[in-house]
Amino acid sequence: ASDCGQSKPVIFSSSMRIFSGILYKHKDPRLSGKKKILAEGFNTYSYSRDRAKLVSHQRHIDRKADVYLEVVIDQDSGEIIHYCHERLSEHQGHGSAKKST
Repeated sequence: ASDCGQSKPVIFSSSMRIFSGILYKHKDPRLSGKKKILAEGFNTYSYSRDRAKLVSHQRHIDRKADVYLEVVIDQDSGEIIHYCHERLSEHQGHGSAKKST
């Protein structure tokens, strides 16, 4: 028996996950015209090259209270990949604050 000329049903299946996040900046409303940011941060997802997947990434910088907080969490396992909570004034040698060689 030949299947020539007969069509067979084809079923496609896919799934999609939606990720969202927030970015915030807090300025003192009493300092009209000045652009000084008192606090800023984000709570979103970023790509981890080591784990080859998206991870939860939170950062809060409070200049007035001198606070730096950063937390990176593997959403699948709940493992804290990175945690840094220190005075902002002591947070040196990271990112754009690195000394160039």
